[in-house]
Amino acid sequence: MKKAKFTFEVNKGELYYVRLYSINGKLIKDFGTMAGDDVGAIRLEWDYKDSEDKEVLPGKYYFELTSNSVTNKFYFVIKSVIGKILYGSGDGIKGEMPVEGYAGGIDFEKYILDFGKGLNPEKWETIVISDKPVDNGILGIWDTGYEFEGCGGRKSKYPGHGLLGIYSLRLRVYNKKGEVYTNHRWFKISSIISSMKGGVALSDDEKFKIEFPPHGIKEDYKLVSICDIDTIPDEEKKNSTSPQWYKISK
Repeated sequence: MKKAKFTFEVNKGELYYVRLYSINGKLIKDFGTMAGDDVGAIRLEWDYKDSEDKEVLPGKYYFELTSNSVTNKFYFVIKSVIGKILYGSGDGIKGEMPVEGYAGGIDFEKYILDFGKGLNPEKWETIVISDKPVDNGILGIWDTGYEFEGCGGRKSKYPGHGLLGIYSLRLRVYNKKGEVYTNHRWFKISSIISSMKGGVALSDDEKFKIEFPPHGIKEDYKLVSICDIDTIPDEEKKNSTSPQWYKISK
């Protein structure tokens, strides 16, 4: 099992007694004395085991750091399993997307990363199933397709447009009891337009399109999404950092 890493802000050079307690005040482990470094921090690693070398249970805990002048407590929670996709919902994407995040926990068994069409997919397709925990790394590669040869360093051409429109990405992390922790994100899989070649941006039903001539955009490449506005969550439409939304009459 990987070790947990902690950094505590303390007084430079001051000695502290470092002890770990359960939320009920039971002493779990005595780490002895440690001194604040030259930037005022104490750093330690913990293997999730108590003073008798037994693995602790999920729950609430706290570190107590005591010096001659002060006592500080730092609270935290150990979960059975936990996982997260480290991207915000609503991003425009295309091509091979490395899905960054974390999946693990004290009772970690496995994680499953999958995707489906829409905000609430009826069907899901698996990207990866793994029994190896991931700590702020790559959970899997989501291949959404390219429009043309050379995009993203690819030597071969993808057929058609691959995926297009609103899609959801789901991470499920299982513990040894079969219980599951779920994290969900949604994305706009876009058309990619090349400045040199131009291109066509299509809606996922191919009823609407925007044509870009060669050298019609300033950027080398541009992601363009044409989505049914009724499928976009209200908070995304209100977000001032989001792109401008336009209503297209049929």
